[in-house]
Amino acid sequence: MLFTIEDTFDLVLLGEIIKGDFKKLIQMFPSVRDKHIFFCSNGGRLVEASKIHQYLYGKNISITAGEKIDSSAMIIFLAPDVNDRYAKKYTQFTFHNPIFENGTTAEQQEQRNNFATLVAHKTNLSIEGVFELMNNEVVLNSDEALSYGIISKIIE
Repeated sequence: MLFTIEDTFDLVLLGEIIKGDFKKLIQMFPSVRDKHIFFCSNGGRLVEASKIHQYLYGKNISITAGEKIDSSAMIIFLAPDVNDRYAKKYTQFTFHNPIFENGTTAEQQEQRNNFATLVAHKTNLSIEGVFELMNNEVVLNSDEALSYGIISKIIE
């Protein structure tokens, strides 16, 4: 994932979530408190996304989604409170079942359950509703994301 600073946003996160992104983020930005983040990602490593979520959670940040928030990127996107989550009119939010490179079936099921639980906790969706979106590989537009409580506002 690319980490940069821009005039409009304090931090810009772009691209695939890969191993080492969490470490890179905390080295480049030891403090993320009170930052406005622009985020656009096609997803990636679930464990790495979870680490980044924990780092951002509770830091009084806001986040704006770019073109897409796919798969595990949703975990990072949901770190701030719903009132601090925004999307562009054209943003798409993609749900699908995780693709695992390794681990036991039990570990994989646990990660899948953890993902669904986190999304349900941070939105208006039930755990069953999250599983349904994942199983059907649903792509939500910004209006649908707003209705599900994934975002609080659509911005131009």
